[in-house]
Amino acid sequence: MYFCNCGGCWPIFFFFEVDKQAAFAIMGKQISEIKDFLLTALRKDAQSVKIKHSRDVININVRCKKCLYSLCL
Repeated sequence: MYFCNCGGCWPIFFFFEVDKQAAFAIMGKQISEIKDFLLTALRKDAQSVKIKHSRDVININVRCKKCLYSLCL
């Protein structure tokens, strides 16, 4: 619990603390099979697809509602 510097405000509560299970669900997941990745990309909650490529690796990321799925080729 923290207080504002003016002294007359109500206490400020920070709700940024997340339990470990919720933080684990937010993290990305790597998919190794192309077929599974394509099925994930065709889901209704898939929002965007990003392709990043370097000299050695091509990364394809799909952002879904709760998780980021990535495929490395």
